[in-house]
Amino acid sequence: MRVATEGKLLVRQGTSTVFVVVAILLLAGCAPQYYVEQPTSEAGRVCAAGCAQRHLQCAGQARSMAETAQQSCQASKARVIDKCSDISDEKMRHRCEGARGAGAYCAVAADTRACDATRAQCVLDCGGSVSETRSSGSLPVY
Repeated sequence: MRVATEGKLLVRQGTSTVFVVVAILLLAGCAPQYYVEQPTSEAGRVCAAGCAQRHLQCAGQARSMAETAQQSCQASKARVIDKCSDISDEKMRHRCEGARGAGAYCAVAADTRACDATRAQCVLDCGGSVSETRSSGSLPVY
């Protein structure tokens, strides 16, 4: 029975080691990077130009959403600061503001990953191809 328990422990340790090694390799950039190459035919290039246009619209919407979220955060902070502004003791005022989230950082970056993935798939659908080497005009696949 003890041998079986030790065997399970070794398997568990081995599995953990494999996960750690894989995570380190991925973080170190050892995983291959793939790129979507633009189509070579004229019709494919016209199609891919439409993909690029839709990508610009999608990324613009993502930036607009991030900007709206940032403005909302700033307005919320201003309301909290206003609520706490009549507290004369500076330490207590800062405590009031912090407890209500006025100390939070409001920078919101636009998340365009979905736009990027949709564009890459669109270019593939237009006749593009996948490559492990980057060339002019290729799109990274994340």
